[in-house]
Amino acid sequence: MESELSEPIQEDYGWGLWASRGKDRFWVALSYVGDGPQEAPAQWVVSVTYDPGLNLAKRLFHKPDQQAL
Repeated sequence: MESELSEPIQEDYGWGLWASRGKDRFWVALSYVGDGPQEAPAQWVVSVTYDPGLNLAKRLFHKPDQQAL
């Protein structure tokens, strides 16, 4: 199954990008934890959220491919 990544987008919390695998889409966010680059070692949070879009049937009944996560 083919996977695609969008160009990264700068957000107020860090960076985000869309990842797609088949018909499943995920929002991948990367955020720095801390008050600035002076703290060592740097700590980052990565989160992945499944996005079924606006399709109500997909929201209620579709389960994303677990291997895609």
